[in-house]
Amino acid sequence: MPGVGTLLGLAAVIAGCLIARTLGATFMRRPLSYLGRNTLPIYVQHVILIAAIYTALGALVPSGLRGASALIAPPIAALAAVAVSLAFASVAAKVPILQYAFETPRWFAGNLVPLDPRASSTLR
Repeated sequence: MPGVGTLLGLAAVIAGCLIARTLGATFMRRPLSYLGRNTLPIYVQHVILIAAIYTALGALVPSGLRGASALIAPPIAALAAVAVSLAFASVAAKVPILQYAFETPRWFAGNLVPLDPRASSTLR
């Protein structure tokens, strides 16, 4: 039916906002705020890590994931990918050559010009 996908997507966005608002008032506020401030390392690495996890699972479980394991594997893979991403970012921040994995080098950032002239001058 035309429009059903759009309506369901809109309902999902509203539900996500309401859930986020509710979780923001609980003990989950600090961990979720931390994740929100550190999305770049997760975004950059998660696809590679999830692919690696599923490749390893495919080698360990040749018949494939079935039943309950097929239901619990995706959230476990996602949690593992987030944990490894954050751990690597923490290590990368302390190793001089790796620090540029998630940070713009100063020599390059100094040459960036904001697209909007009213934008903050923090890039200069």
